[in-house]
Amino acid sequence: MFRGAICDHCLDELAERVAAHTALRGRGRRVEPCQVDAAIRARFPASYVMMRCTSASCNSTWYGPRNERCSACATALEGMQRHQAELVLQPELPDRDDVRHDGEVKAWGERLARAVEVELISEHEAMTAWRKVVGDDFRAA
Repeated sequence: MFRGAICDHCLDELAERVAAHTALRGRGRRVEPCQVDAAIRARFPASYVMMRCTSASCNSTWYGPRNERCSACATALEGMQRHQAELVLQPELPDRDDVRHDGEVKAWGERLARAVEVELISEHEAMTAWRKVVGDDFRAA
């Protein structure tokens, strides 16, 4: 469909993952004390324990309080959301004289609306992108 743009299926998949807290939403689970290096352990407060992320797609380790949110997962998720927002805000549309133009613009508008609905972008960002790319006078047949 659009090279580099986010499709409806991908947007739905992203929304589902975020809503269901499945991928990249790991939390720390304590690593058994016998697996912890004593020299490294001594550098942290007594209340901190060695944690391993519970997300199957991450598996990071760190020292911190029990059940702390995994910062590697949070960073990856925020980066993915930022990248998807950039894709939906910067469409690759055909030229205005191309017969596909009106249909592609309409489809992009629907993707913008869906991105606002799942809180990937703000309504202001969507309207700004629309006005920048299409203007105020677009009317699809």
